[in-house]
Amino acid sequence: MKSNNTKVNQREIQRCLSELGFPFVIAECRGCDVLAGQHTPAGLWIVGNELEASAKWAIRNVQRDLANGCSGVITICTNFRVLRDVSNKFERDLPEQLHDQVGLMTLSSLRLLLPAKCSAPDPATQAEV
Repeated sequence: MKSNNTKVNQREIQRCLSELGFPFVIAECRGCDVLAGQHTPAGLWIVGNELEASAKWAIRNVQRDLANGCSGVITICTNFRVLRDVSNKFERDLPEQLHDQVGLMTLSSLRLLLPAKCSAPDPATQAEV
């Protein structure tokens, strides 16, 4: 079961991806914490997004999302310590043929991709779950 904090962060990821222009963004879909997609001339582009608070299940989550049809997976870490741990785990254990399909960032990095008016956490997503 997801914690309230995880649910709040998932809603924030959904909001950020929508603001970045993904026409559809869905929580808890195809095994992903947040699924984002858009139509391209080459077909449907689906990006799985996994919110990680530790490195424990990071590789399993990426492999599951790719096996479930995602074009790529972005692992979004809650802080820099988790980013370091996940990065080390990916470098050590993620099959090299998957490296180009996997991205890694912090939740704060995702926020920084948005215009200033959107880069602060949305008060509506901070409400009690």
